[in-house]
Amino acid sequence: MYNFLSKNGQLIAFIVGVIVVAAFWITALTGISGFSGTPTEEDLFGSNIFDIGLVGARILAIIAFILMLIFIVRSVIMNPKASMPLIIAAIAIVVLFFIFRGMDAGTVTRSMEKYNVSASEGGIVSGGLWVAIIMFFGAWIVLILSELRGIFR
Repeated sequence: MYNFLSKNGQLIAFIVGVIVVAAFWITALTGISGFSGTPTEEDLFGSNIFDIGLVGARILAIIAFILMLIFIVRSVIMNPKASMPLIIAAIAIVVLFFIFRGMDAGTVTRSMEKYNVSASEGGIVSGGLWVAIIMFFGAWIVLILSELRGIFR
């Protein structure tokens, strides 16, 4: 299966994406034509003509995530020595998350009250945001360094 997906995975993903987009456009255009005149925002929000595109995108994202996890686990099992950088990076991300989650003050702000977010949920969000910020800037730094290395190579 791995060899099949290595050869044909992008083509299959492209075809499935085209099918989802075509199904979305067909249902959206036929649904909009069912309204008399120009539909208002309230009419569109109340209808379900866009649901097939949203559901299709969610399903494709879930399938891609599951397949990604399967192939990562397979790669780690088949070649654990070469997967050590991946394992170390995953452990570092988890450790950073728990460090930043623990550093959260635990106070509930007005905006958290507005959306009914508890202090523990706020800590999880805070930890996730800090890890995401570090990974974002880390990716930019790695990109710049790799381009500089490519210039002088």
